[in-house]
Amino acid sequence: MDSSGPISEGDTILISRNSSPYQLCLTSFPHQVAGHIYAGEKKAGILKDKTDCILKIVQESPKGPREVDFYKNLHSSEGNSVHEALKSFLSCYHGVIETRQLKLLRLEDITSRFSTPSILDVKVGRITYDPYADDEKIARESSKSPLQQIYGYLVLGMKVYDRASGEYKRYDKRYGRNLAEDKVVEAFREFLRGSDQPELTLERFINSLLYIEAWFEGQKMFHFFSSSLLFVYDNTPGRILCCHPSTNHSPVSTATTDVRLIDFCHAFDATNKDKNFIHGLKSLIETLRRVSDLLNRSV
Repeated sequence: MDSSGPISEGDTILISRNSSPYQLCLTSFPHQVAGHIYAGEKKAGILKDKTDCILKIVQESPKGPREVDFYKNLHSSEGNSVHEALKSFLSCYHGVIETRQLKLLRLEDITSRFSTPSILDVKVGRITYDPYADDEKIARESSKSPLQQIYGYLVLGMKVYDRASGEYKRYDKRYGRNLAEDKVVEAFREFLRGSDQPELTLERFINSLLYIEAWFEGQKMFHFFSSSLLFVYDNTPGRILCCHPSTNHSPVSTATTDVRLIDFCHAFDATNKDKNFIHGLKSLIETLRRVSDLLNRSV
């Protein structure tokens, strides 16, 4: 591939890894359910290589460099218990790849261990604009989803594997933004429709969220705006990966489920609790508990 042009599916780029030439064959990422979709000249989106990694195109300054710095600083940090616990529910960081035109953030693909994963992306927090947003940005973000102002989270997209047909059913951001207030619970029931054991799947998700909630309640180092929680499940057990040896376990991963915090273009250092994210997370946990009650009553 001519690295001066746009990257597209099937391209191979030549990069340097450990001072040796390395070919990276790129394809579209089949399990993306939200966010920017890469399309030729558009310098945003997610691609896939042939390993267990995704390649997220680094956005223009200041958002893209801010996310790269977040991962780099966290990756290089040692001996900080807050950082180590945070890394246990993030996708593993595998560095940055640079071409003449693009920077690519190389991250763990948490769907790779599953054969037919169902995936849900939920943006957390009533406030999605960062502290440096101007009045126009604040007004635009605040008007996008009235439901998010009520619940403190927003369903950005999901894909659910239908066992009967062997195909996926997809829901984009319009689905989440157009949900009626009394239909929010149904959205999560729809996500679990592909599970052989929805009660168990949901229990595992809730336990993962409680672990993440405990971290947020105990830390005052970061504020996250417009970050998401990514939920994945599969009826076929997959190998459990834990690329952060310091944690000695994977607190958010089981054989059939995974939950990760993603998207850090608006992650900022802080000196107090992230009340915005905590409010949305607590609300999300409460919603999932309501779903659990409904499922258990229907058994």
